[in-house]
Amino acid sequence: MDNKIDDEIFENKQYEEADDVLLKMQNEDKKDRKSDAKAAFVVDDELKKTRKKTDKRKKSFKSELFEWVKEIVIALVIVFFIITFIGQLTNVVGKSMFPTLDGGDHIVIEKLTKRFSEMKRYDIVVFPHEKDILYIKRIVAFPGEVVEIKDGKCYVNSEEIDSKYVFDTIEEYGNITYPFTVPDGHYFVLGDNRNNSYDSRYEAVGTVKREDITGRAFFRIWPLNKIGMVD
Repeated sequence: MDNKIDDEIFENKQYEEADDVLLKMQNEDKKDRKSDAKAAFVVDDELKKTRKKTDKRKKSFKSELFEWVKEIVIALVIVFFIITFIGQLTNVVGKSMFPTLDGGDHIVIEKLTKRFSEMKRYDIVVFPHEKDILYIKRIVAFPGEVVEIKDGKCYVNSEEIDSKYVFDTIEEYGNITYPFTVPDGHYFVLGDNRNNSYDSRYEAVGTVKREDITGRAFFRIWPLNKIGMVD
């Protein structure tokens, strides 16, 4: 009898131990699952953070690119407006305006005078002569005035032009007929280097229409030792 009881107690202990082992295994399995789930959650969270950072970078790059393009477009519009309506830079080629201007000089051409006021006598103007070629000369006579070159001098309405703008004796008279009357809406122009200038004395150049004038030369920015107003 006692042996049977002992056997039953032993068997019960074995069952209990087995249950304990099984319970421990189940608990450990649950812990592992929780740990795995937590690790997966952490990894997923890190992936989400990485994606957010990547999206932010993409948005930031797109935003910066847009701002960059916008600034370029605005700058181009401003430059176009300035060049078209206000002024532009150009450089002098040749010596037709020497000694006032020399080849290689860089000057600013302003375009407001021709739009809002009258050109003045002795203004230095820039105008197109041929495709992509600009001429720079000085206005000496207005519409309706009579120009004559004789004895090496230039006369407008029988009066010699201002001595301030006479740099040498004229030897080249051109191929027009004197006395010459300036047509309406035109200007008679000469280069300061009278004997080395292709200007209104030649029929191929002729007088310059007001609407054809690109602008007035008024400031030299190069060379540095000659910076200043152009007269």
